[in-house]
Amino acid sequence: MRPLKLTLDYFGPYEHETVDFTQFNETPLFLITGTTGSGKTTLFDAMCYALFGKTSNDQRDARLLRSDFAPDAEDTWVSFWFEHQGVEYQVKRRVPRLIPGQKSERPTKVSLIYPLQAPEPTEITKVGEVNQTIEQLLHLQVDQFRQIILLPQGKFREFLASSSKDKTEILRTLFGTQLYQRWADRLNQDLKQLEQQQTEATTKMLTLRRQLAVVDDEQPLTAWQTAVAARITAMQAEQTQRQAKLQTIQALVTKWTQQVQAWEKWQQHHEQLEKISQEIKALRLQEPAMKAQQTTIKLLEWVQQQSSLLTQVQQLTQQITKWETQLRTAKQAAKQSQAELAKLQAKLATYDDLEQTQRQVTLQQAQAAKLAPRWEQLQQVQTKQTQLERQVAQSQQSLTTATTALAQAEASWRQLDDQYVRGQIAQLAQRLAPDSPCPVCGSCDHPHPAVTTAGETISESELKQAQATRDQAKMTQAQAQATLTTQHQQLQEQQRQQEQLTAFLQQELATQSDVAEAYQAFVAKVASDQTKLQQRQAEAEQVKTAVQQATQILTQAQTQQQTLQEQLTQAQAELGTQQATLQQRIASEQPTLTLPELMERATEVVKLPALRQQVQTFQTKLTAATERYDLLTEQTVIKPSEDQEYVQQALMQAQAQQQELYTAVGKVDEVIEHWQSIRNQVAELAQTYAQTDQQHRQLYDLVTVMRGKGTTKLSFERFVLQQFFGEVLQVASQRLLQLTDGRYYFELDQSLGGVESKVGLEVNVFDEHAGKLRSVHTLSGGESFMASLSLALALGEVVQQREGSVKIEALFVDEGFGSLDQTALEQALASLQAINGQRMVGIISHVSELKAQIPDQLVVTAQHGRSTISYRHQS
Repeated sequence: MRPLKLTLDYFGPYEHETVDFTQFNETPLFLITGTTGSGKTTLFDAMCYALFGKTSNDQRDARLLRSDFAPDAEDTWVSFWFEHQGVEYQVKRRVPRLIPGQKSERPTKVSLIYPLQAPEPTEITKVGEVNQTIEQLLHLQVDQFRQIILLPQGKFREFLASSSKDKTEILRTLFGTQLYQRWADRLNQDLKQLEQQQTEATTKMLTLRRQLAVVDDEQPLTAWQTAVAARITAMQAEQTQRQAKLQTIQALVTKWTQQVQAWEKWQQHHEQLEKISQEIKALRLQEPAMKAQQTTIKLLEWVQQQSSLLTQVQQLTQQITKWETQLRTAKQAAKQSQAELAKLQAKLATYDDLEQTQRQVTLQQAQAAKLAPRWEQLQQVQTKQTQLERQVAQSQQSLTTATTALAQAEASWRQLDDQYVRGQIAQLAQRLAPDSPCPVCGSCDHPHPAVTTAGETISESELKQAQATRDQAKMTQAQAQATLTTQHQQLQEQQRQQEQLTAFLQQELATQSDVAEAYQAFVAKVASDQTKLQQRQAEAEQVKTAVQQATQILTQAQTQQQTLQEQLTQAQAELGTQQATLQQRIASEQPTLTLPELMERATEVVKLPALRQQVQTFQTKLTAATERYDLLTEQTVIKPSEDQEYVQQALMQAQAQQQELYTAVGKVDEVIEHWQSIRNQVAELAQTYAQTDQQHRQLYDLVTVMRGKGTTKLSFERFVLQQFFGEVLQVASQRLLQLTDGRYYFELDQSLGGVESKVGLEVNVFDEHAGKLRSVHTLSGGESFMASLSLALALGEVVQQREGSVKIEALFVDEGFGSLDQTALEQALASLQAINGQRMVGIISHVSELKAQIPDQLVVTAQHGRSTISYRHQS
């Protein structure tokens, strides 16, 4: 992460200020200087708050950094631009605050925009999502940011003195060793699942064994399984005896069941015999009706034979009725059509004046065509006249300006000419000798010779330039006058044409009023008359069409009426012939029938199938009932030999014994099945437990090593980080030796065991003066600062070389240099300057030597409670 720009609005002492970090791209080491309280640390607070929503110090709430001079209507904002891995980002965050007169707090607001180089960058506005994105992008949380990139005032030694556990959290992010932690967590999760499976298997086995209460569940598993098997064998032997007894009882049940069924069958036949007797009696009562129905069937069969002739009579009757109705309808339609035709012919006569109207409209259109060119010409003349009037006004203004400029040029030329002549006279006066004649007046006495003053002498070239300016002004004024004269003439010509065209149009339109209004009214009238004419012509055509259609309809109706009348006469004659034929057949074959009765019977012919079916069904039922009666009579002659009540009692006793044995056998089968199921389940669980026990022991040993729970207390991830951190300490030791003039260098504490949080990443320093190791906690303030600075710079170098998950391109240090002596200060400064552009390093310090030795400075100037930003680059 490399800072680009920071803006502060009503944040701390800054009203509207911008910090441009690109000022220090070429010289990445710069000093942030200013008086105490001017707001230098506030810049760090702003960067930290923009990224994480927190300041550089947990003791300082961002709400307290709102400017005292901020108006109530304005919010406090911080915007931070930075580059990370070639992509530019902008994060903007609003500080929450209480608004006067309101109870609730105005919440924070945030916006993250990236990549800024894209034409349509992405924007995130949800606080939680922005915070998560920043942390995933930088691979740093706010506490890690404070210890790696931003070293706040008074807290620069936090990482140096932190425990191995705290260092692990930071180094894990820097070197991307989360994989080892996740690996250990996954193995531990697998171990817990395996232990859970073993616990569940043991619990299930104990629960299953306790279900068989008659067997001691506290004895060893093998003995328990043997006892259960013996018990199952004994129960199976007893079950075999019950099943043999059950077979004997089942034979008795079968015997008595057959005898009961014989009695039931005899009773059923007897009851059916009684029922059949009643059915036969009922059928005998229906025989007279069936005979009458057979007579009806014969009559209807004769009527059916006449169906062809009857159908012709019926069809002719229906057709005659239909044509009579159509004939009445046709007569009514012809009458209506004739009336409609008369009405349309009368309406058509109202359009006889259309030809006269057409001639009038044609004359009006001809006149409009004649006037249109003159009207367009008048419009053009008026437009040209308006343009000329504007041009005349502009030319008049130009003439006035040219005349003024000429007067000024003339006056300037006259003044310069006078000064030039005076200068020439003064030069001649200076050449006069006593008693010599004056070249102007000829006098030899020169009591008051002319004298030049400073600034009065004019050169000949200046006079010529003024004369040229005057001549140019005269030419410009003459051109303006000529242009104005020409335009006046053109304007008079346009006015003359307008008057002629106006007079012509007034004469043609026969009006003395406004020509434009009269012309527009005339054009509108012509268009209106044309529209009305077209409407009436269209209406007349519609009426003509309607007359033709009405005439055609009337002709069709009259033709249809004549046709129907002819068809009706022919059908009536044919109907009389058919009815005479029917009368002759009735008289010879069915003399008791009349023609109307025959027609009525014809409607009943459709019932013939049903009537025949009824007769046939009756005869079938009667035959079947008689045959069934004879059979049942034979079957009920002989009764069963045993007493019915005795047989039923014996069957009930045998069935009770059978049910009792069925129940006993079923229950014992269930018990045996239950015991066998529990025995099998316990055996499967025991086998599973034995299989996972070896796996559990191996996994437990591996998890103990991976998570550092053994005697060494060193986890696998911390072991890997120990190698990375050792490399960091080697680089840091080189810087520390340089800063301490060869006195101190770092050593990693290799001791194992003890407290887990203090194993693996503890740091000591070797003191060459004392010849022994010392804890970093025993270093003085200045020594701690140099050690912390060396460690911070080394972290950045090693992470960059290894291309870790974090890209450290900036370091900001707030104070700390004041605790160094002159030599240490010079060495620290030399170490920072040796970075050579690898990282941007910003320092806040009041040490005067730093101000003198760091040429590139960001200057914070405080005045009347407000601060401004400026830059200082010294060569």
